[in-house]
Amino acid sequence: MKRQIDIIQAIKNPKLFGSLFKTLHTWAAWLVWLKAVFVLPLDQAEIEIYRRCTKRTDSPSGGFKEAACVVGRRTDRRLHQLLLRLQTLPGGRSRHDF
Repeated sequence: MKRQIDIIQAIKNPKLFGSLFKTLHTWAAWLVWLKAVFVLPLDQAEIEIYRRCTKRTDSPSGGFKEAACVVGRRTDRRLHQLLLRLQTLPGGRSRHDF
């Protein structure tokens, strides 16, 4: 039986998407965004990032029907490459078999 992992684990795994990133420390806000979109649990520090970035006082729950990324022209495109790869995964679920 294949092990199920979530998108954050896939990003951190060098055999999956990890090779796209030199380091993840500057990607904290994007990782929080992905956790919110894929309905993954946030720790207290991540909840604060979510609130600061969204100006919302509540924590995300229940997921979203749609999500969009607005990025600058000079933005590193690795996250977009990752999201394009995600579109090819079955069902658009937050967990996938690898």
